[in-house]
Amino acid sequence: MKQLLFHIYKTVQARRRSRELVHLTLHLIALLLEILGVNAAFKFNHEFNVEEMLTLHSWLGISTICLFGLQWVFAFLTYCFPKAENLTRAMLLPWHGFVGMVIFLLAICTAET
Repeated sequence: MKQLLFHIYKTVQARRRSRELVHLTLHLIALLLEILGVNAAFKFNHEFNVEEMLTLHSWLGISTICLFGLQWVFAFLTYCFPKAENLTRAMLLPWHGFVGMVIFLLAICTAET
């Protein structure tokens, strides 16, 4: 699993700092679009008096977005600003990849429901 994550990250042929910025920026855009989508769904439900958070899909979706947001903030503080020590960053990197994969699988489950 570790090697798969490493190869996915290496698909962008650029310097490490450039890859990190692309990774960070794309995930920020995804997070903002997710928040916009959830806002639109809640607004639609409110306008038509539809009860919210009744399905497995909605609970999985909210859980996925919350975890993704926490992952993004945690990674930003650990790897970008202010950077943690190199030893701490190296110890957290496998967990960052693992949690990212869990969030990805949770997003797939949300889409499937």
